[in-house]
Amino acid sequence: MAYRPSSDKFLLSAVTFLTVLGLVMVYSTSNVTAATRHGESHYFFFLRQLAFAGLGFAALFGLMHVDYRFFKKPKVLTIILMLTATALIVALNQPAVNGAQRWIFIKGFSFQPSEFAKPVVLIFVAWYLQRYDKTINRPERIAAICLAVAFFAGLIGIAPDLGQALTLCLIASVLLVMAGLSWRYIATAFLCIIPLFYFFVYRVPWFWSRGSVFLNP
Repeated sequence: MAYRPSSDKFLLSAVTFLTVLGLVMVYSTSNVTAATRHGESHYFFFLRQLAFAGLGFAALFGLMHVDYRFFKKPKVLTIILMLTATALIVALNQPAVNGAQRWIFIKGFSFQPSEFAKPVVLIFVAWYLQRYDKTINRPERIAAICLAVAFFAGLIGIAPDLGQALTLCLIASVLLVMAGLSWRYIATAFLCIIPLFYFFVYRVPWFWSRGSVFLNP
């Protein structure tokens, strides 16, 4: 039978609401700056974000018509992972913007490969957990996932973009817990995170300054 896509209306509504809310926030925080830099165009940044939102929804509805089993094919998954890793490496060799090399610039257009890395790693981890669901608590299985996630998180982190790197690790962690990861691994990971948390919060100057401003605006 032909693949007939169906949508999760609650999830689609949530995505739509967050997108609209984000557009409102963009306009409310950028209309004065837009008018100052671009004359009478109060909507300059808003319209640009609106165009990207439109492209995002076009991609969303397009992918709804792709059978999810397509992404379970090893060749397809390998190509996607390689392209994503290549894009992250290319970004590290691009001109820095505000001290960070997170973007790839192509003829006036720019994008962050780390945004693509999140769904790609999610797909990979989900595929891996489904394939080895009966033996997921073996050390070699855990090590394979951790190395793969650490590779992508590391490429993102040295950009530097710690927020995206931490998000990537959180996505993988949630999937592992849902797959039935043993609590001894969870406890071990938590103990390992404590010194990393201390380092990033108290020893990375710009990360600490962000936290300080959040606590005392």
